[in-house]
Amino acid sequence: MTKTTSYEISKKLKEAGFEAEADYNFIERNNQKAFLVNIKELSGIEIMNEIGVFIKSYDLETLLDALPKINKQQYSTLLCSGGIVYLNDDDYILVGKEKNESLADTAGKMWLMLKEKGLIC
Repeated sequence: MTKTTSYEISKKLKEAGFEAEADYNFIERNNQKAFLVNIKELSGIEIMNEIGVFIKSYDLETLLDALPKINKQQYSTLLCSGGIVYLNDDDYILVGKEKNESLADTAGKMWLMLKEKGLIC
């Protein structure tokens, strides 16, 4: 299965207004995680029978594409085994990868941090 953002990071991204295409979604019922599904594999009837909220779960590529692009005025992204570093000539932001955390989660945390700092809209 494709590594995607966890339920917790997916929910935070949704609450922060992140929106992009995603094949995988968590179906949440009564504010509790139900399960992760690939929407493309469900039929219309199965989706209609599911009562709950869909929370998109993003892959690493989608999140990296959503980060600001590299140029002299903006930060550059470096992906490393320890996490993600965003840097320019004057400053850097590091989001470390936690044990057993996917790089998709780490990229999601980076997006959330940049949004909080006002570096992305």
